[in-house]
Amino acid sequence: MSRVLLQNVKETATSYILSFHLQGIPISIVQVEGEGSGSFLWVRYGRQLAHKVELSTDANVDAATATWYSSSSTLNVTVPKMKNIKYPYEQPNKPKMTVPPRVPISRAR
Repeated sequence: MSRVLLQNVKETATSYILSFHLQGIPISIVQVEGEGSGSFLWVRYGRQLAHKVELSTDANVDAATATWYSSSSTLNVTVPKMKNIKYPYEQPNKPKMTVPPRVPISRAR
């Protein structure tokens, strides 16, 4: 029987790591796709949908990478998290008041 089993989903500070075990499926026909408008990760083989995994909204499924381990028939998919870049508000430097240096005035003779 050919099937794809989702073994584990691990969340780290910067990504989600999904482990799939492939049984009776050659890796050459497996496709990992991301849905651009959402946070779904699809694993397909041939024309069949094997798994549809919904991740958090901060998952960047379009940037997912997959690593195949032939010794254990495991496919690890790493999905990075999107980071909202926040720039802390900094007050602009106010010009400092500068006092011109004192120049001694010489008396006219």
